[in-house]
Amino acid sequence: MTIETATYTPQLDATYPASGDAKSEGDNHIRLLKSTIKATWPNLTATAVTPTSADLNTLAGAATTGGVGLNVATQASTDNSTKAASTAFVSTAVAAAAFASTLPSQSGNGGKSIYTDGITASWQSLGGPVTVVSGTTQTAVAGNHYVLTNVAATAVTLPASPTTSDVIWFTVGNNLTTNTIDPGANTINGVAGVLTVDDPYATIFFKWDGSTWLLIPLGGYTPSFARPAITGPATVTANSASAALTVTQTGAGNAFVVEDSASTDSTPFVITATGSTVVGAAASFAGIFGNAANLQVASVSTHPIHLSRFANDAFGTDVQLLKSRNTTPGGHTIVQSGDSISSIFFGGSDGTNYIPAASILGQVDGTPGTNDMPGRLVFSTTADGGSSPAERLRIDNAGVITARIGTAIPAGGTAGFGYCATSTANFGVFFGSGAPTLSAAKGSLYLRSDGSTTNDRMYVNTNGATTWTAVTTAA
Repeated sequence: MTIETATYTPQLDATYPASGDAKSEGDNHIRLLKSTIKATWPNLTATAVTPTSADLNTLAGAATTGGVGLNVATQASTDNSTKAASTAFVSTAVAAAAFASTLPSQSGNGGKSIYTDGITASWQSLGGPVTVVSGTTQTAVAGNHYVLTNVAATAVTLPASPTTSDVIWFTVGNNLTTNTIDPGANTINGVAGVLTVDDPYATIFFKWDGSTWLLIPLGGYTPSFARPAITGPATVTANSASAALTVTQTGAGNAFVVEDSASTDSTPFVITATGSTVVGAAASFAGIFGNAANLQVASVSTHPIHLSRFANDAFGTDVQLLKSRNTTPGGHTIVQSGDSISSIFFGGSDGTNYIPAASILGQVDGTPGTNDMPGRLVFSTTADGGSSPAERLRIDNAGVITARIGTAIPAGGTAGFGYCATSTANFGVFFGSGAPTLSAAKGSLYLRSDGSTTNDRMYVNTNGATTWTAVTTAA
C-alpha cells in the first residue's frame, strides 16, 4: 500500500487508499487527513464555523496573487454598516455624489486639490501663498490666501479687474465678527455691497466666474451681507402660490428699511422685526396707552396722511373701521350691544407722555342681527386739570342727541352748558335750574328745569348781558 504525502488538503489524492490496501495502514491515512486539515485552516479556533454553503459560495476565486478576488453581495444604497462593499455599491455611491466620473488632467497640477462647483471638477491650489494681514486695510491679489490677524477689523478689497477662474482665500484669525470684504464695482454671488464676515473663525474661498465673485464658505460658515445695495431698478417676479419675496429677521434689528439719499435717513419707511410698519420715523414709539401701534405715520413738517380718490363717479374716499368677535383676521362672529367698534383718540404730550384730550367712540347701540347693526356715537373731552375724556355728547341709534350725560344741570345756567348756534359770542340755547343768572348774547334762550311750582320755564335774553324776560306758560 502507498501512503501518500501531503501538507494541505488540496494535495490529497482522492484515489487513496486503494481497495486492496491493508486495513492496518488506515490509521496512517486518518492522521494524514487530520494534519492537512489543520495545516489548511491554521487560524480556526475552538469555535464553530457557521457560514452556510450559500455564504461560502459567494467567494469566487482566491484572495491570493493571481486570483480573481472576493465577490461580495451588493448592499442597499442606504446601508452605512461595516459590511464589505462591492464594486457595484461603490460605483453607485460615487455616481450619487454627482462628482465627475472622469478626473481632469493631472499634468502640470502637482500639489493641487480637486474643486467642484457641483457640476464640473477642476484642480485648484489649496490656499496659494499665505499673507498674514496685520493692518486695517488690504487689497487682495488673485491666487493668494490672506489670514486676518489685526486686533481691529480689516477692510479687504477684492481685485477690480479679475479674470475668469481667479481665486482668493481668506481666513479670519483675529476672532472678530466685523471684518469686511468689498467687491468694489463687482458683486459677490450676484449681489452688490460689502460683505461683513460675521463668523470669528471663518475661512472663505472666492472664485471669479466671469461675471461675479462666487463665495464658497468652508467649514460650515454661512455668510450674511451687510446692507447690500441695489444700484439700479430691480423687479421681483414670481409665478408661485408662495410669497414672491420673504424677509426673515432673526435678530433684534428692523426687518425692512427704505431710505432716501440721506444716510442715515431720519424719516424712512420701516417694517420692524415684530411686523409693525413705521412711516416717517426710524423706529416705532409708544402712543397714548403706552404701546406701539401696528401702523404708525409720523411727520415733522408735512401732512402725515393724505387719502384721495380719482374716479369719474359719485363716490369719495372712505375709511373703514371694523370689529368682529372672531379671533381670526377676516373672520366673522357677531358683536354685542355695548361693544366698542372703533375709537379715535386725540392726545397731546405733557412733556413725558401722550395724554388724551378728546375722543370719538363708535359703539353698538342695541342687539345686532343679520343685516341689523344699531349704533351710537359718543363724543368726549377732557376737562381742565383732568387726564381722561368724559362723555359730553351722544347720538343714539334713533338719532336722539343727548348732551353731558350724567352731569347735574347747573343753577342759573352756565355758558358751557348749552348749544351755541352762531359765531356770535355766547348766543344759543342754555339749560339750568332756577332763574337764569348767566350772561349771554341778546336773543338767547334759557330753558329752566327744577322743582319749583313757577310757570316760568323759558326765558329770552333782552340786553346781551344778564337780563332775561320770562315766557310764562300755563300751570
